Amino acid sequence: MKLSVMREFVRLAASRNYSRTAEELYIAQSALSRHMTALEKELNTQLINRTRNSFELTPMGEIALEGFQKILEDYEAMLDNMSRQAAIRIT
Repeated sequence: MKLSVMREFVRLAASRNYSRTAEELYIAQSALSRHMTALEKELNTQLINRTRNSFELTPMGEIALEGFQKILEDYEAMLDNMSRQAAIRIT
């Protein structure tokens, strides 16, 4: 699973709007939709209840959101730690 897809899911969950999220991420709405469908297939569960005019996360979607947020936070913390360590070695 790609971190980029996790980020897309987290952003989509926050905005609850495919068009707005796609625009913010500079990708086509159809690409975002495909990514979310592929994510659901990969996890073998429905994450999003979709209708023409509404959007909500399923209970499994809420679990995925929480997990993805933690993974992304941990990844950013790791990058920060590596950057600090590299700066120490330079000085």
